[in-house]
Amino acid sequence: MLIVPEAFSYGPTILEVTPNAATAEGGGTGIVYGYGFGSTMDNSPIPTDLQITVGGKAVTVTGYAPMRMPGKSSV
Repeated sequence: MLIVPEAFSYGPTILEVTPNAATAEGGGTGIVYGYGFGSTMDNSPIPTDLQITVGGKAVTVTGYAPMRMPGKSSV
């Protein structure tokens, strides 16, 4: 199943971020759920133009799993 919200997009859309809090020191791991971040093909590499910032600071993207939603299986 593909997520096609209204069959068009104005760009990347964040649906959920977990966890929703962290320490000021950083160093934690978080997950960003949404669509429009890159390829929707399984086993896609991390898009080279995918950039995420937290509090204005760039973070390292360590994984990319297209078409995954919280609480949903990868089937």
